[in-house]
Amino acid sequence: MVDRLTQSLGGDHDIIYKYLADEVFARQADEIQRFLLSTAVLPDMTAELCNALLNIDNAQELLEELVRKDLFITQIGAGFRYHDLFSEFLRAKLAQDQPAFRQVTVKAANLLRDRARFEDAVYLYLGVNAWDEASDLLEEQGNNFYNSGRALTLNTWLSQIPAEELARRPRLLLLQGTIFINDLSNPRQARTVFERAENEFQIRRNSDGVAEAQVLRSAVLRMSGKPAEALALAGQGLNQLVAHQAAPHKIAYAMHQSALANLMAGHSDTAVANLRQALDYFDDLNDAYKVAQCHHDLAVCLEKQGNINAAHYHFRQALKTWESLGNANDLANTLNSLGVS
Repeated sequence: MVDRLTQSLGGDHDIIYKYLADEVFARQADEIQRFLLSTAVLPDMTAELCNALLNIDNAQELLEELVRKDLFITQIGAGFRYHDLFSEFLRAKLAQDQPAFRQVTVKAANLLRDRARFEDAVYLYLGVNAWDEASDLLEEQGNNFYNSGRALTLNTWLSQIPAEELARRPRLLLLQGTIFINDLSNPRQARTVFERAENEFQIRRNSDGVAEAQVLRSAVLRMSGKPAEALALAGQGLNQLVAHQAAPHKIAYAMHQSALANLMAGHSDTAVANLRQALDYFDDLNDAYKVAQCHHDLAVCLEKQGNINAAHYHFRQALKTWESLGNANDLANTLNSLGVS
């Protein structure tokens, strides 16, 4: 139906929108109009989701009616989707009332978040400038996105959040800085972001947060060719986390970074010992991503010591985990390291 419509009316969106408004939307009953406008913000629909969004109990009947009328809707399994052009028209019409558009979109995003559809929820929050809601979700799920190889997507989302909002979210700053240094090869920007996070943690008297920022800043120093300074700062952060009996995953991460600084400083035995400790921590925590990182870095250390068999073992352990996580970027990195070892 959409193809026929575009063929007869051409590609002018104004003409198509006028036709959809006058000849399609205006001819529907009020109940159908309300249903169309509200559900258009959803990436896809199920009766259960539509019922929750509109506080109704007859969404299945309405969806089936739309299908019977051939109202630019497609059924995919138990779900439904509007044609892109029709969905775009409906959202544009709803957006004429900005408060209503924002209210419906945020509610839809909340429902998707409750159903663990986090990526869809983030897009909806950001689309209506719901910065608090988007930031809350990214604080909660950001590491999971990162660990699954979605660093660049995550960076795109973070870059859409205003700087003043991010400044109030030091944990998001740590995440953004990690992307800058590990995935965008931008240590200068990473250092700036980590320093902002550390300052915010200091203002909040959050000593663990300060220590975490220091550990991450040590990575910037290490990658900038300053192993002695990196080792000192990583050690400072690690000691503070241990003294304050911080959460095990924070101590393990600091131990991992200290190991890398030791390796660069030429202390490979200490690096291996620290990495084994970090690996045990992450293994106990069932943190598959960090376990794989430790295996990879252990392999690099052991390879430098000439222990090729042990290095290959840890490379292969890392590969298994990257595959299970579906993390293509880190999988390729480990494969490359294994290939040249």
